[in-house]
Amino acid sequence: MSMDDETDSRYTTGNIAKLTGVSVRTVQYYDAKGLLIPNEISDGGRRLYGTAEVERMRVILFLKGLGFKLEQIRSILSDERPERVLVDLLDQQTASLQSGIAEQKQRLDDCLQLRKALTVSASDFVSPTLTDMATVMNTTTTHSLHTTYLVMLAIGLPATLLQIVCLVIGVMTDVWWPLPVAVLLAIALAVAATKYYRSRVQYLCPACHETFQPGMREFVFAAHTPKTRKLTCPHCGHRGHCMELSI
Repeated sequence: MSMDDETDSRYTTGNIAKLTGVSVRTVQYYDAKGLLIPNEISDGGRRLYGTAEVERMRVILFLKGLGFKLEQIRSILSDERPERVLVDLLDQQTASLQSGIAEQKQRLDDCLQLRKALTVSASDFVSPTLTDMATVMNTTTTHSLHTTYLVMLAIGLPATLLQIVCLVIGVMTDVWWPLPVAVLLAIALAVAATKYYRSRVQYLCPACHETFQPGMREFVFAAHTPKTRKLTCPHCGHRGHCMELSI
């Protein structure tokens, strides 16, 4: 097709839809919004467009694909220097998308955390209700549990290393008195770590859906899984595996 042919080309709504890969209704929508204006209207009432309108439609679809709203697209297309407007809007759109990515990532983390919290192996654990799930999402965060685990590791690891060092010293030098001292220190640290851990968690009763903290004795000796502990609820008296939540 020659340049003159392109200049004289006339396209119907259906032609533009086919050339740009959208539905006729989409073309009609942008026409109705004033973003796509026909060159002429035939005697039969058909709306006819030129080559420039085909390219304009492609630009509209491209900008729409970037997430721009109709008014933003209108501002770009109507400005004498569309590149300048586009740069400003791209900066705004980039900031908005980055914020959206952060929000989506947080939602993903919440979903993964909830899924992990609901994965239990205890056969007598009662399936949680939506209220329980909301409680989990509002009280259990990856960050808070991660911090608790790091503190526990910081308490337990030095005690373990100290016992290993004292054992090695005993084997190599036949001096054994540091080992019982290290064991006593490890016991003291274990008690401190247990008290700290208990102070940082609470449990969700699957029967009455109330949260509570068990006594130290029950906490220490209760059967447990990585995410639950078999406890007696002080609110309703139910005994079973209760979901562990961070405070």
